[in-house]
Amino acid sequence: MDAIQLCLRAISSPGEVIITESPTFTCYLQFIEDMGLLALELPILEILTRRKVPVIEDDIYGDFYLPGP
Repeated sequence: MDAIQLCLRAISSPGEVIITESPTFTCYLQFIEDMGLLALELPILEILTRRKVPVIEDDIYGDFYLPGP
């Protein structure tokens, strides 16, 4: 969480809109608001990657894969 907050401080200014995937962690929404930023929750992250919008992602479990039944 600290890394995400540091990244947001480095690339954003109060009043700017931060796009976050929906659903997201409530704590992220809280510090986005505390920093004076506006959160816009989107359900589909792929739209951003197709349009080459920079993405900062907290995906610590992304390499774990459990195959389905």
